[in-house]
Amino acid sequence: RAMGVLQERLATGASPPYYPVVLELEFAHKDGKACACEVHAVFVRDDDGAPQSIVAVVRDISERKAVAEALHRNENEIEALALEVAQLRSDVRRRYALDSVIGGDPRMQAIFQTVVEVGRTNATVLVQGETGTGKELVAKAMFLSHRFFNFIFFFLLL
Repeated sequence: RAMGVLQERLATGASPPYYPVVLELEFAHKDGKACACEVHAVFVRDDDGAPQSIVAVVRDISERKAVAEALHRNENEIEALALEVAQLRSDVRRRYALDSVIGGDPRMQAIFQTVVEVGRTNATVLVQGETGTGKELVAKAMFLSHRFFNFIFFFLLL
């Protein structure tokens, strides 16, 4: 097949003098196994520029093609995982946002405002209160409003 393609290029004059023709072709090994190859061929011409013969180098690129295909598959998987991470982060932010904490009392509204303000700083915060008062919700809301959301959140029960 390679010779046929090269002869076609010769016949049509598709290759200027002294420029190589580069082809990717598939050959079969003796055992019948397919082998992807890259062929670099140069037409040897006489003084008048007429083609006389072909000099070719054939290189096995099967491994390179397999690696490129695996890389492409991995890139697609990484893209899908990045989208999934973004969706999960969005879900977490929505779930633990301050609007999930109920309280219309002016004192609760003041606490909500404090949570937002403190969440935007680098301050270390200790949230204390009675059991069932929403300390974990407040702590998570503070953490999620922070610009370092990519860090790990630790909740300690003391």
